[in-house]
Amino acid sequence: MLRQPHLSCCLARAGSLAAAGLMALAAASPSPAAPAEAATSQEAVYGFGCVQQDGNYLVGLGLIPRPSFDLALNPMSVPPLKGSGLRPIAQLSGPVGGVSVSHRCTSIATRLTNLALATGTASPVGILTLTQFLQAGIVAGQPVIAIGQLALPDVLATLPLGTDPQQALNRVTQRIQQVAAAPAIAEVLLREGLVEFVEIEIP
Repeated sequence: MLRQPHLSCCLARAGSLAAAGLMALAAASPSPAAPAEAATSQEAVYGFGCVQQDGNYLVGLGLIPRPSFDLALNPMSVPPLKGSGLRPIAQLSGPVGGVSVSHRCTSIATRLTNLALATGTASPVGILTLTQFLQAGIVAGQPVIAIGQLALPDVLATLPLGTDPQQALNRVTQRIQQVAAAPAIAEVLLREGLVEFVEIEIP
């Protein structure tokens, strides 16, 4: 069952990044290709999906079909990374508590997409602020990344023992920024800072 995080106090802050900051980020980041037109499509959102490559399960980020009623559901299968249009931000390892790697991967991707939809950050610009809604810490003796608060029902992903959870969250944030930087700049340039031309009559 998907849990909705208590995030109403934070909605107004999501997605408010300056174009200058995006330009600086892109200068230090890889430039993933993404059509600017697709980023603004009503039929697609910027979200997460589980993909596989060489037997590894990966959580990827990119344009995905807009879920019905803006609620993503766990998919029945995991597609290959190639051709998915997604770029990896994290890799899943062994099963935890009897839950398979594939199910953990799809669950994490689905919950992240629903978090983006719930917070209005399911766009290349908005997704850059998504991890402000995540918490890093220890739950039940295990390093974790959680949604909203550090409580067992809100745990998004468990980390290997001995991992610094804040450093892990910082790496996830950095990877999201690297993947989303170029599409975010394209989105900003598409909709902001345009010069208006007007028609005048010359006597």
